[in-house]
Amino acid sequence: MSYEVLEAKLRTIPEEFFDEVSSFLDFISFKVEKSYNEETLEAIEEIQQLKKQPNKKTYSSFSELLEEVKADV
Repeated sequence: MSYEVLEAKLRTIPEEFFDEVSSFLDFISFKVEKSYNEETLEAIEEIQQLKKQPNKKTYSSFSELLEEVKADV
């Protein structure tokens, strides 16, 4: 399920159930995170830090990235 579909479904939840749904999502997130090994957790942290950089270069495709790498060589 894509994040967009999940977000759309979450928007249909009545407000009185927000706390329960939030607690459930926290529980799932904790369970999933506990199953990651240390290397994966470090990679996730690195990606989160990279996303915070305002001047990061982004690409619309892997091909675009490869073209830039080839140009630099």
